[in-house]
Formats: sequence, C-alpha cells, structure tokens
Amino acid sequence: MNYFYLALEGLLPVVFAIILKVLNHRTKFNKLPYWAKQVIYAVIFGGIAIFGTECGIKINEGVINVRDSGPIIAGLFFGAPAGVAAGFIGGLERFLSVYWAAGRETTQIACSVATVLAGCLAALLKLTVKKNKEVPVVAACTLAIVIEIIHMMLVYLTNMDNVSMVIKIYRSVVGPMIVANLLAVMLTGESLKHLDRLYSHKKVFVRFRDQSLSSAIQQSTLLIALLTFTVGFISINSIQKKVSTDTTKTILKAEAEDISNETKSVLNYALGDYSVDLYYLDKVYPEDFNDAFRKLKGKPGRGKYAWEYEGCFEGYFVTIDEDSKSVEITENKKTYDLHDQELDTFKSIVWDLYAKLKLSPTNYIALDYYRDSFDINDQGQKEKVIYSLENNTLTPDSDDYIVVCMSVDQVRQCLDRNVEFLLHDQTYHTGVTILFGEDRQYIDSTFLSPERELLEEMQSLESKVKNNGALVEVRLNGQDYYCLSVANYHDVLYVYSLVTIDEAELSARVSMYSSSFLFVIVVGLIFLVANGMIDKLFVRKMESVGESLDRITAGKLNTKITVQGFEEFNKLSDGINHTVGRLKGYIKEANERILKELLYAKQIQLSSLPGNHYSFNNISIYAETNPAKYVGGDFYDFYATDDNKVHFLIADVSGKGIPAALFMMRAKSSIKATTLMGLEYPTNIIEANNGLSRENPNNMFVTAWQGSIDYKTGTLNYVNAGHEQPYISRRGKDFIKIEGKKVAPLGCFDGLTYVKEELKLNPGDKIFLYTDGCEDAVNKKNKRFTGEKLNATLNKYKKLNPEELAKAVKHELMSYSKGCDQFDDITMLVLEYKK
Repeated sequence: MNYFYLALEGLLPVVFAIILKVLNHRTKFNKLPYWAKQVIYAVIFGGIAIFGTECGIKINEGVINVRDSGPIIAGLFFGAPAGVAAGFIGGLERFLSVYWAAGRETTQIACSVATVLAGCLAALLKLTVKKNKEVPVVAACTLAIVIEIIHMMLVYLTNMDNVSMVIKIYRSVVGPMIVANLLAVMLTGESLKHLDRLYSHKKVFVRFRDQSLSSAIQQSTLLIALLTFTVGFISINSIQKKVSTDTTKTILKAEAEDISNETKSVLNYALGDYSVDLYYLDKVYPEDFNDAFRKLKGKPGRGKYAWEYEGCFEGYFVTIDEDSKSVEITENKKTYDLHDQELDTFKSIVWDLYAKLKLSPTNYIALDYYRDSFDINDQGQKEKVIYSLENNTLTPDSDDYIVVCMSVDQVRQCLDRNVEFLLHDQTYHTGVTILFGEDRQYIDSTFLSPERELLEEMQSLESKVKNNGALVEVRLNGQDYYCLSVANYHDVLYVYSLVTIDEAELSARVSMYSSSFLFVIVVGLIFLVANGMIDKLFVRKMESVGESLDRITAGKLNTKITVQGFEEFNKLSDGINHTVGRLKGYIKEANERILKELLYAKQIQLSSLPGNHYSFNNISIYAETNPAKYVGGDFYDFYATDDNKVHFLIADVSGKGIPAALFMMRAKSSIKATTLMGLEYPTNIIEANNGLSRENPNNMFVTAWQGSIDYKTGTLNYVNAGHEQPYISRRGKDFIKIEGKKVAPLGCFDGLTYVKEELKLNPGDKIFLYTDGCEDAVNKKNKRFTGEKLNATLNKYKKLNPEELAKAVKHELMSYSKGCDQFDDITMLVLEYKK
C-alpha cells in the first residue's frame, strides 16, 4: 500500500504539468506576461516540493520524499526562472521543517541543498536548449537520476561521523526515491511532448525511424551508459562482497582461535596452580600430607598459609599411595573412600594420565577430555570432570601422586572469573559466545544476555555451524550475523565468533555505494555534456541545413546555406549552394523559354479578342482583361449583325492559365458561331452548351452573360449562364444590378434550357459587366473587395464615359490590392447607349 501512495505522490507534479499545458493551449492563460506565468509555475511546483516534504512515504524502514521532481519539472518544461524559484521554495521549507518534526535533522542540509540544486541544474539545462525547443525527455530523465544521486552523496558528506546510519538510509530509500522522481519527470516530459504535437496538429505517436536524429543519438548513448553502469555495478558489488566476506572470515577465525587459546591457557594455569599449591602446602606442613590437607580443609583459618591457598582449592584433590593401595579424594571439605572396583577404575584413569605425563615436556598434563566422575551428583548421575596430573612427589622416596580434577560447573566458574580477560580485545564489537562441553552450556559473551530464549537460539546454531572454520549467516536475537565456530581439545571447548552483517559489510557497502554514485554522476554529466555538444555542433547544424532546404524547396532559391565548422558540413553547404546555383540557371533558362512562349500565347489570346474599343452608331463599348497569369480564362466579345443588332459578351472559364485559355478559345468560338448562324436567343446559348458539354473530358465550364441590343429601338435581349449579374445606370443615376434568372454555366450538362430576358435601354444608360475577379481582389489583410465596394466605386465614377469608368474601377482595384498578388483574372466591359 505504501508503494501505491508513493506512486500517487509521484504523479502529482505530472497532473499539474498537464493541466498547465492544456491551459496554455486552450485558454487566455497563454496571454499572461512571461514573468507572471513564471511566478505561477514557481508557486505551484514549489508547493508540490513542500507537499513532498510534509507527506513522506515510509518504505523499507525509511521515509521517501518525492520532493525534487517539482523543481526539476518547473525548470525543464516551464522556464528557468520558475525552476530556480521552485527549488529555493522547496529547499527553504525542507530546512525549516525539522522545527515542526516534518523532516530528519540528520539530512536537513543535504535534502535542502539537493532541492535547490534540482531547480538550478534544471534551469541550466533548459538554457542550453535551442529557443522554442523542449528539453529532450532522455536528457530530463538523466538529470533526474544525477540529482538524486547527488542528493544521496550529500547525505553521506554531511553524516560522515555516522556512516552506518547513512548506509541504512541508502538501503531503505535509494531505489524507490530515484524511481519515483525519475518516473515523474519521464511521464511529464512524454505527456507534454504529445500534447504539443496534438495541439499543433501533428501526428501524436511517431515511429522510431521517424524520430529526430538528436533523440536517436540520446537514446543510444543512454542505453550504452546504462549497460556500462549495470556491468560495472555488478562487478564492483561482487568484488566488494567477496573481499568483505574473506576479511570477515579471517578476522572472526583469528578472534575465535585467540579466545580458544587464551581459554586453554587459563584452564592450564588454574589446574597447574592447584597442584603447585598442594606441593607448597606439603612444605608448610611437613607431617603426613593427608593429615595436613585434611587439617587445612577441615579447619579453615588454621595455619600460617591457610587463607592464602584457600581460594585455589576447587575441584577434586586426590592422593594415591601405590604401595598401600590407599586413595583419598577430597572435594570441598568432603572426603571419599573408594571401594575396590571404583578404585581400580579410577586408578586406570590416573595411570593413563601418568603415561601422558611422561611424554609431556612439562611437569603436569592439563585439560584432558571429559571422563565420568566416580561420584554421583545431586541428580543421581555421574557428572563429567576434567583431569590434571601433577608429578611432584611429596618426598623423594614417595610414590604418591596428586591428581587435580574440575567438573563442568567448576570450569565455568573459573572462566567466569576470567571472561573479561578472554573477551577484552576484539577487532569487531562482536558477541563472542563461549560454549563449553558436550551439551553446549553457555558461559559468557560481550553483549548477549543468557536468557532462556536466547540460550535456545544459540544452542540451535550448532546445526548451522557444524563445520569448524566455515562462515555462515545466522539470525540471532532478531538480527542477522556472520558466525564462525572453532572447537578444540576433543570438543571440550567451543568458541563462536559473531558479527552483525551490517557491521561486517559496512566498509564494503560504503565503497560500493560511493563508487556507484560517483560512476552515475560522472557518466550522467558526461552524457548531458556530450549530448549538448552533439546538439550544438552537429544536430543544430543539420537542422539549419534542413530548414534552408525547406525554404529552397518552397521556391526561395536565393537562400544560402552558411553552415560551416567541419569539413563535412563545408562540403555539404558548398555542394548544396552550387547545386541550387546551377538549378537557378536551369530554371532561369526554362523560365525565359516559358515566358517567351507565354508571351506568344498572350498575344494570340489577345489577338482573338476584338480589341478594347467599339463604337457603332449610338452604341459605345470599352472592354479590357487582366489575366492573373500571362494567359487566362476570362474573355469578352462584341460584334454587329445585319439585323440592326450589336451583340456583346463577357465570360469566365473555370481555372487559370493555359488550360483555361484553351477552353476559352473554344467557348468563344462556339458562342459566336451559334450567334452568327442566326439562331435566336436563347437557342444559340443552348447549342453552344451542348457542343461544349459533349467533348469536355476535363469537366471544365464557363460562366457567360450575352446580350444583343437593337441600336435603333434600344431593346436589349440577354441570357445569363451562371455569370454575375451586371450593373445598369439609368441616365447618369446610380448603378444597380440587373435582375434576372441565372442558369448553370456552359459545359456542365448537355440539354440544359436557358432563358431569354428583355430590357429597354434609354439614351444615356450604361451597363457594366465584369468577372468575379473584381469582387475577389484582396488586400494585405486578406479581405475581399466585395460587391458592395464595387457598386460604390461605380457610383463614384458614374458620370465618366465607358473607357474612363473602366480605368477608374481598375485603379481602385489595384490600389486596394497593392502589394498582393492578383488572385484571379479581372475582366470588365462597359456599354453606353447614346442618343
């Protein structure tokens, strides 16, 4: 569940980052001044850093604070000032949090400095990125890892007097803390990148092969760095683990053997001294030794040396007179007289010891293995005793022997008095436990208390440490230890040497973490610097070349590529410039050739038109056309027939350029031919439409308005085939549109029916015909001239004659669209009916 809360806390800055990005794209938030938005970003992500401090998540006996991701995200994705400010907000609050117990005092400085560094380093990385470009997600993730490693290094540097605590913090929080901050930064970067692509109407998800070159280089470099770190970390960890284990084993074994040898010396000294004491007791009481011994033990305090040797008389003191076969055993003021069978058994033991004594370089043999006692203890069992034989005879001619024996309890009492001497000099602060005897009876240790449950734990160790000198891991008293055992003297003495695993591996872990952290920092910084250099020296130059090529392919052939710096870029720039130069030459030649051909085409097209002026009796006509290209699809026509009529026409072919010009020639010829054939309106238009529709593979069409005026009567008949309605001015009054029925353009469908309409003209009336290029002319603000402006212009110049009126309208159109390319063909025809 704690990991779930950790994930939620890590997602908090991601959610806020997405919300802010959406607001920036979809609302008026984007209109705020830059500094105002930076303040908002700093407050929000600084607050997220504070939330991370105050709401730490307990993981693995440690507290994790997802604090640094807020300043990192602010600096990398929302602006350098916001990152620095958010870092200082979160760092200052972390420094003060110890006063209300929201943060550890031991990591106060380290955590505060790390949060400030998070914002500053993120801002620095943001400043190195090209303007209007986002920090790559790979670089952002690398920075997040480096900052958290610096955070951990600062914890070590500020707590070098308590390294064990630092290692516990590392083992508890390093992994989850790095992963939490890393995922927060990575998810933010990916989310914002896809949101930007979405709102810029680009493909949201890009295939790997369509990624940018810089992204591919960064991903490959990071992959190599991660593989290198993984191999290095595993190698370092394995080596440090092996060295630490071998060192621990050597030290523990040396300690156990030292203590074992010292214990042997203590027991040898005790048993030997008892024999020596008896020897000197004989010197004090020269009478019969047994009598003297009994007097001394029976009456403590009597004799000059009684109290001096009282403390040595522990155990069994045995005298044997081989000649008289007498045996006397004294133990704590108690004397035993053995029966013959017991005496024989005991004598065999004594003689066995005596045989060993003859082989010994000293005058006594000590610490022999345990044997059954001749006595029955309080539990009704023969207890175990250890023997020592003293060869100092009481008199030169005496055959008496002195045997000193100690039971298990007495050995323990002896070692209890000397345990401080035995355990005082250990390399580790270990709990060295001495177990004595076949039943592993606890003697003492440095820090373990001999409670019943603890004794059971220690006695259970026997099954795990059967092999002497083997290093094994055991759990004792609720803690993990390395344990090594040593046994000697026929399994008489057992020494267990223990050390906690944490303490034994402390130096190895410090070395492992330090080397790993330094490796990550160095590799991370090298990665960021290397990618920055690659971006500046290589990627940006390639992007500049690409942008220049985009301009060139868009037709801006005067663009020069000036990317220099390396031989390859010099060759690339010079090669492209040379190629574009030659291409410009080819294009110039082609343009000159095409221009010449277009001029011919224009001359041919204009020559097919009847000219600009026409005057016949009381009718005056002026017309002109201005193609958007050299040739166009607009045309006009006027001519008289022998039935007192003057025909005039204006038309607009769909499309522009050469195709429109060719279709225009066909349409003009068809309409004029049907008219000259004597067909009445609208039969002539119907026949022209049928002819154009039947052989029209490209589905082109032409709008047309044709009229015929009887110059004697002023009667005007006309047909509108999908064209703009012309304007009429009655005797110098304002121009108004001629109302009438508009049918489909010519060439659309075969068999269409058109309508003839009639209008009576009076002397002084003017008619203005035009194509849609007049109304569709645009200015620099991309606004149309419109029919209203055209009507107003006509009324402004209504008193002018046809030619002056047409040129005045043209002048108004050119002035309106000054600085803009002509969008469409412009054609005008003005007719005046005179007296």
